Amino acid sequence: MSNKKFVVTKYFDSYPTFPYCVCDTIEEARKKRDEANSKFRSAITDFHILVCGDEEKCNGEPYRTE
Repeated sequence: MSNKKFVVTKYFDSYPTFPYCVCDTIEEARKKRDEANSKFRSAITDFHILVCGDEEKCNGEPYRTE
């Protein structure tokens, strides 16, 4: 069983600021990200998915962006 989590995170001016929600599947995270980007539309803020617990694909880093 994987301990991988998908964290939808708000980015402000290209920097991560805070987690919006945590999802168990990439499909759920993509849906939440798209909903958040539609709901909180702004020129300098947007939402991205951080994949946590997938070190082999992250080159040893704690997360990667999706």
